[in-house]
Amino acid sequence: FPAAALIVIVMAALRPLPILATDAPPANEGGSRAETAARVNAAADSYLAAYFQHFPEWATFYRIEGATHDRFRDNTAAGRAAWQAVEDNLIAKLASVRVADLDGSAAVTYEVLHEQLESSRQARVCRSENWAVDQVWGWQIAFGELADVQPVGTAEERARALARWQQMPRFIDAETRNLAEGLRAGYSAPKRNVDLVVEQLDGLLAMAPEASPFYAPARAAGDEALAAQWTKLLKDEVYPAIARHRDYLRTEYRS
Repeated sequence: FPAAALIVIVMAALRPLPILATDAPPANEGGSRAETAARVNAAADSYLAAYFQHFPEWATFYRIEGATHDRFRDNTAAGRAAWQAVEDNLIAKLASVRVADLDGSAAVTYEVLHEQLESSRQARVCRSENWAVDQVWGWQIAFGELADVQPVGTAEERARALARWQQMPRFIDAETRNLAEGLRAGYSAPKRNVDLVVEQLDGLLAMAPEASPFYAPARAAGDEALAAQWTKLLKDEVYPAIARHRDYLRTEYRS
């Protein structure tokens, strides 16, 4: 997750991001050098737009213009397949680019994009989603940081924030299913990692909802109605989902 974000930063520096970019036109061996460069740049724009649509948390972290900040990524098998289809489509388009026709920033853009797409495709065999028990950058850490930057300055932003965080139990339950699928396929995280994450989850569950890092948007909004909704959401939905995940790690997964 963080490594991919670094690639996005590099590419965003190379190419101004149109967040609502359409699919890139097909890149082929015909046409002028300028046309070839334009196709590569369009592919990069398409990648960045799709990246922030499929990983909306990063659109929030980087304050991407046009982002709605109202979703978590789809961490189900269907969501992963949809993202992999984007990657495969762009790899196919880049395959017909004649690299010798590129120079300057277009050549750099091609190399960065091609490397990111190919390395991501080749890493699929690792099935990292099926053993993602991470005490450093797991969802239990990342979502606390996301809560700190969730926009809540307007009534519309507050409504979108609530819509996003109402999806947190679904996300956590999907993480549990991903780990269970990993165990069935022979993938698992080290027990030490599991113990550390369980300890972190215990700590989260011991907090009053108003003290939770996930309460940050309600705290920042200064809206009593939102604060009451957020407290109820954490108490009645998010904390039970955290407890389910913690219990799964502690019993079935660790054993």
